[in-house]
Amino acid sequence: MDEKQVLIAIPVHKFDVEVAKYLSLAVASVENQNIGGISCIIVCPNGIVDSLKDSFDGVEIVGHDGDTGFESQVNVAFEHAISNNYVWVGILEFDDSYDPKYVETLLRHANHKNVSYIAPFSLYVDEESKYIGIHNEACWARNIVEQSGSYDIGSLFQRNFLLFTSCLIKTESVKDFGGMKEIPLTHTHEFILRMAYNGVECSVVPHILHTHTFNRSGSYLDGLVGNITKEEFNFWNDVARKEYFFVEDRHIEYKPEEKEE
Repeated sequence: MDEKQVLIAIPVHKFDVEVAKYLSLAVASVENQNIGGISCIIVCPNGIVDSLKDSFDGVEIVGHDGDTGFESQVNVAFEHAISNNYVWVGILEFDDSYDPKYVETLLRHANHKNVSYIAPFSLYVDEESKYIGIHNEACWARNIVEQSGSYDIGSLFQRNFLLFTSCLIKTESVKDFGGMKEIPLTHTHEFILRMAYNGVECSVVPHILHTHTFNRSGSYLDGLVGNITKEEFNFWNDVARKEYFFVEDRHIEYKPEEKEE
C-alpha cells in the first residue's frame, strides 16, 4: 500500500481524563490496523495541543484557531488530507473505535465495486459498552433488494442518516464537491446527500467493523440534542435536504415561529 493511502483524523474539542480514556482506545484502534499505509492525526484547538502531545507521543497533533464545532474540525482534517495528497480520508470520533480489519476490508470492497464512499455496519453501544443496535444495515439491505449496488438519493432519503464517522471517502471527492457545512445536527446527512447527488458512488460492507458510542453523556452531540426542540430539528433536517444541491456553504439561521396567544 502506498505511504499516503489513508488518513484517519480524530477531532477533539476538549481534553480531560474522560476524553483521554476514550481517545487512547480510538488511537489504538487505528494503530492496530492489520495493514500499513495508514496515518493518524488528532485535530484540536491550539489551546490543548501541548497536553495532547504529552499524552500521545508519536501521533501528529493538528491544532487550529478556528471554531471547535465538529463541522469545522472535520474541515481542518479534510484540508490536511488534501494538502498532503492522501487518497482516502476517514473521520473517527474520539469515543469510537475500529476493528483491526476496518481499512483493509473497506478498501478491498471499494476497489472491487469502484466506489469512492464506503462504510461498514456500525455497532452502537452505550457508555458501558452494552449493545444498542446495528447501524447502516437498512440502506444496505434496500440496495441488495433493488440490486443497485450502491446508495442513491432515494436510499438516503428513506433511511435518512448514514453514519458519517463510520466511512472512508476519497479525498478527491471532498476536493471536488466540498467539505462539511455549518448546519447543526444534520450536517453529515447533507454532506452524504451532496456526494450522492454529484455522482460519488456510495456503498456499504456488510461486516461490523466500527463501534460507535451513542449519545454519551457530555458529548458534543448530547449537548446539541439537549438544547434543541423537535421543531428546530425538523427545520435543520429540511435544510439538509435543500442545500445538498450546492457545493458552497451559506449562512442559515433558525427563527422559531411565534405562537399565537
